[in-house]
Amino acid sequence: MENVTKSLNEYIKLNTKLMYEFLESKSSGKILPIFTSVDIRNSGFKIAPVDTNVFPAGFNNLDADGIGRFAQHVKSYLQVHFPNLENVLIFPEDFTRNSMYLENLDALLAIFKEAGFNAKVGTDLAKVDLVVLNNDLTASVPTVIADAEIPVIPSVNLGWWVRRKHKHFEIYNSLIDELCNLHNLDPWIFSTKFSDCEGVDFKNRVGLDALAEKVEDTLSKIKDKYIQHGINERPFVFVKANQGTYGMGLMVAYSGEDIIGINKKKRHSMQSIKQGVQNTSLIIQEGVPTIEEYNGDPCESLVYTCGGVAIQTFARSHGEKTPYISLNSPGMNFSIIDDELSPIKNLIAKVASTAVMLE
Repeated sequence: MENVTKSLNEYIKLNTKLMYEFLESKSSGKILPIFTSVDIRNSGFKIAPVDTNVFPAGFNNLDADGIGRFAQHVKSYLQVHFPNLENVLIFPEDFTRNSMYLENLDALLAIFKEAGFNAKVGTDLAKVDLVVLNNDLTASVPTVIADAEIPVIPSVNLGWWVRRKHKHFEIYNSLIDELCNLHNLDPWIFSTKFSDCEGVDFKNRVGLDALAEKVEDTLSKIKDKYIQHGINERPFVFVKANQGTYGMGLMVAYSGEDIIGINKKKRHSMQSIKQGVQNTSLIIQEGVPTIEEYNGDPCESLVYTCGGVAIQTFARSHGEKTPYISLNSPGMNFSIIDDELSPIKNLIAKVASTAVMLE
């Protein structure tokens, strides 16, 4: 079928001002997150976000231009929201022996220093004016942060100890529905069908029947849209942790039977996520196959933002994966890209950042 994302990209280029004015109207009196990374998959018949991270790592993949642009926007962002700020503490994850993560912290430090702030990485809040979290708070809020009498951004209430993906996508879909209605566009092209399921225990096979029913229901809704748009593809969903990152607690399902018949090895991998947190809350999200490639390997886009403004985009590629499964796994590669679909991807990232603000 026709590659609709390319034609819609042209429409968005012509209507960028109106669309961004709509999103800015939602920001009155609220603060957009200082950072997000938005995972976007493009199937040709649709282009949609599949994850939004408020505490992204991966800043080590930025080039010098990206560092510079982030520094400019970080400076402007903090001058507006925290005037007279001098001392910034970047509060890291616990696994600071991970070399790639350490490089990420070095890049973040370089951004804040280039922005003109006295910045350091650590957990000691003494002589600090602002704490910038680079810790996604999967299990809980560290006491030193919970008791802090100085500003902490992003809010601890955006940490995975309390945040849920299905709530984020409810808000995202509501925004994209409203935006698309203003422009007579089908919001499904920019969003995913999804549902959520609580109380699942993979180890003891508790709640799998209910999860399978949610999978079938979501697949049925996707199939209806495929029929409407003349798409000759087999619908699938990602069943994944409703909290947390790093691609943990995730599987692909083409039917409810894939859940009922899940083997012991897969149940073990689905049982827990980072820091051993039990994976009892699931989001069942429409799978978006990717048609994009980088050096011949399937890839998806990660748009990094500051205050909702797209700064730099990466292609996450994987030579051992297919376009129908997650690329967020060991062996993935990151490369800076600036493709012709930047207008549509940047808009999606802006909507996703606005949704975070409204959570």
